Amino acid sequence: MTFHIHITQHEIHAGLGVVSHLAGNSVLGNGAATISHGIDTYNDVTHHNLLGAVKDGAETVISGGEAVIDGFSGDWF
Repeated sequence: MTFHIHITQHEIHAGLGVVSHLAGNSVLGNGAATISHGIDTYNDVTHHNLLGAVKDGAETVISGGEAVIDGFSGDWF
C-alpha cells in the first residue's frame, strides 16, 4: 500500500506560526517567522499586492535579523 501525503502551503504556514510562537525569541522561532513572512511576501507579489509585499518583506528582513542576533547570543531553541 502506498501513501501519498499532500501538504498545502496553508498547512506549512500554520505550522511555522506554531513553531514561531512556541520557540519565541530564538533562532528556531525567528527562523520560522522569517520563512512564514517570506511566504506572505511571495503571495503578495504573486497577487500584485505591492503594499503588502513591502510590509511583509520588511517583516521577513526583521525576523531574519533577529534570528542572526539570536544565533550570536546562543539562543538556538
